[in-house]
Amino acid sequence: MRGYYIVFLFSIDMKRVYLSLNQGMTDIEKELKTEGAAKELLRRAEFIRDRIPEFKKNFNYEPLDLSTKLSGNTTRPYLYEKGHAFGRQYDLSKDLDEQQITKDLNTILNLYSLLTYRGGIDTDTTEDEYKPSEGLTTLKEMRQYKTHRRIERAYSNSRKVKKELGYTCEACGFNFKKRYGALSLNKKKEEFIEAHHKRQIQDLPEGEVVEFKIDDFSVLCSNCHRMVHRKNPPYTIEEIKKKLGKY
Repeated sequence: MRGYYIVFLFSIDMKRVYLSLNQGMTDIEKELKTEGAAKELLRRAEFIRDRIPEFKKNFNYEPLDLSTKLSGNTTRPYLYEKGHAFGRQYDLSKDLDEQQITKDLNTILNLYSLLTYRGGIDTDTTEDEYKPSEGLTTLKEMRQYKTHRRIERAYSNSRKVKKELGYTCEACGFNFKKRYGALSLNKKKEEFIEAHHKRQIQDLPEGEVVEFKIDDFSVLCSNCHRMVHRKNPPYTIEEIKKKLGKY
């Protein structure tokens, strides 16, 4: 209905099948009508190609031909054609190479992960300010790190952590309200502090739900939080305290 995903698309005449990094169109068609949705899906598809130009090493971009003239009243095949970012066509009149299809699928899955890591189709997404300075070397590490940051930023989790652990930085003792007064309060008069997930990224299960536990979190000021994420895996709170003690 929304977002982007990998799909096998069969042409209506069953002469071709496409492996495609494509987009959901249901919600956008409701909002913009068919032609407005088509234009927006084309724009987003181009944006996807610009965001992960690495696709060119294994795939190409050619418009899909899903035999839309045979589609009747449904607009789905037409919008799938517009939402196609890149992929591969397989001719169903010939024997299919299962090994090649498997290779293509694994490659496009990695590109999907890379797209997600870089912000997906969100044009307002900027580089994560807490990305470890030493970088991430594998797609698995990227996925784990994104999970790590999503847990830290989840609003409901963050509120629970702050309510339980307070609003004073556990590393340096800084308190925003004491320093900035009312300026540090949000519209609900809640104090400012940042929640940090202490579990190392390699310990986070890939593709699984991560149970919320207060003990897995700490609260940090913005400076300490940035310093904690200066390496991968992050520094522990104790390590940051020791570094602060040297100055």
